[in-house]
Amino acid sequence: MCTVDQDGEIVENTKVARITKRYGVNTIEISSAFAGDIVSVGGFDTSTVGNTINKPGNNRVIESIPIDPPMLSLTVTLNDSPLKGTDGDKLTVS
Repeated sequence: MCTVDQDGEIVENTKVARITKRYGVNTIEISSAFAGDIVSVGGFDTSTVGNTINKPGNNRVIESIPIDPPMLSLTVTLNDSPLKGTDGDKLTVS
């Protein structure tokens, strides 16, 4: 399979590793998906939302609406303060 960006340029050539679908709180692996199915596709490294998955040699693009970038970013790290665990009654990860 190959993925094509909105300009018709090939982004990546790869093989679909797995297709999964959600049923309530359960996730099942399926062998194929059809138009209108909402699925997760594994096996792509550089492709992203808005790219079209095609057969090799087919550069047909399905137009999409650009998605705004996230408004909030969060980084979670270990507490590496020199005072960790020495003050207060709140627990820290060590």
